[in-house]
Amino acid sequence: MSFCDLKKLDEDQNFFDLIEIFIKELTMKKIAVVILNWNGAKLLEQFLPSVIAFSNEATIYVADNASTDTSIEVIQNQFPTVKIIQNTGNFGFAKGYNEALKFVEEEYYALVNSDIEVTENWLAPILNIFETQPETAIIQPKLLDFKKKTHFEYAGGAGGFVRGLKYAMNKYPEAYYWLMDDDGYPEKNCLELLVEGLKKYSVESISPIQINIFDQSKLSFPIPLFGLSGIVNVSDLPKKEFLPQAANLFNGLLISKKVIDEIGLPREELFIRGDEVDFTKRMHANLIRFGMLITAIFYHPSDMNERIPLFGNRIITRDAHSDFKNYYLFRNRALSFKEDNREYLIYIDFIRYMIYFLVKKKMNIKGLRLWCIATIDGMKGKLGRHPKY
Repeated sequence: MSFCDLKKLDEDQNFFDLIEIFIKELTMKKIAVVILNWNGAKLLEQFLPSVIAFSNEATIYVADNASTDTSIEVIQNQFPTVKIIQNTGNFGFAKGYNEALKFVEEEYYALVNSDIEVTENWLAPILNIFETQPETAIIQPKLLDFKKKTHFEYAGGAGGFVRGLKYAMNKYPEAYYWLMDDDGYPEKNCLELLVEGLKKYSVESISPIQINIFDQSKLSFPIPLFGLSGIVNVSDLPKKEFLPQAANLFNGLLISKKVIDEIGLPREELFIRGDEVDFTKRMHANLIRFGMLITAIFYHPSDMNERIPLFGNRIITRDAHSDFKNYYLFRNRALSFKEDNREYLIYIDFIRYMIYFLVKKKMNIKGLRLWCIATIDGMKGKLGRHPKY
């Protein structure tokens, strides 16, 4: 209730109720920090102190999903200023928050994981933007690596899928899982068509077609069916509904737990770039039945700007136009060649990138040096996140 709403109260309202509402209005903070918890007593003991110390602008809530450990006792005994919202069951992430927020009256919500450490003055700039830029609806603070605070917190595409799949497989062990990047979106009937396609074509996983968000006459990624560079135009797709053993896995793939149990999770140590290629190779090696359903559509930005033709269109060179992305692209490509016992392709790549960086990019020594560093790391099996990139 806003201060102006006091005028709307019934004239017979008890005077003391009016005083209570008035005081509440004056003292209520505008921000609610809401931490969802389930059996996280140890995390609360570790991370709640920083939230309490640096959140003077906020009321702090812990929304508890019916924990069976000592979470409630820890909050009551060690952090008495924290308000507890006790959900009646373990509702998971989305519903857990939705149920808890019914009991939160503050104007702005800061939804925080229970394993987050905050720093001094983290809320003031956020509140200032909300107050001075009323068109703003959502603000995301900067996330840094807890163990290496000079770096951003980022598990890479591979690590993100691993963590998401582990959670989903634990919570829904008999399910199919729909995998997609955060920069794409499915057509409204995409999932329905994929589910039908699983049964119709007797496959264990199935992928939609990926169409360029910005030019829907083009595919997001070439499909290597004909020729070296593959199909790019939607109009050139074959006149059939299903392409067996073809897929773009992490952009709309519907996959069963059975397949993941058989071939394993994505390789987290690849970080980004190449994790999808590795996953596809394992599906082929294990004779998994999969394919691409052309009638099911997933929209995603194109990667064609990364595919650089040399000598007309005879040779295609990959350049992600970012040292960060290129390091993992080059490293994981070399690793893949080595693991496939095709090291000779690394030497072909060396010639390819010599021409690209020294001729087409006009003596870009820095780019060629990055290729060498990344390729050597891949050949040596130095995986995970690089300390520099």
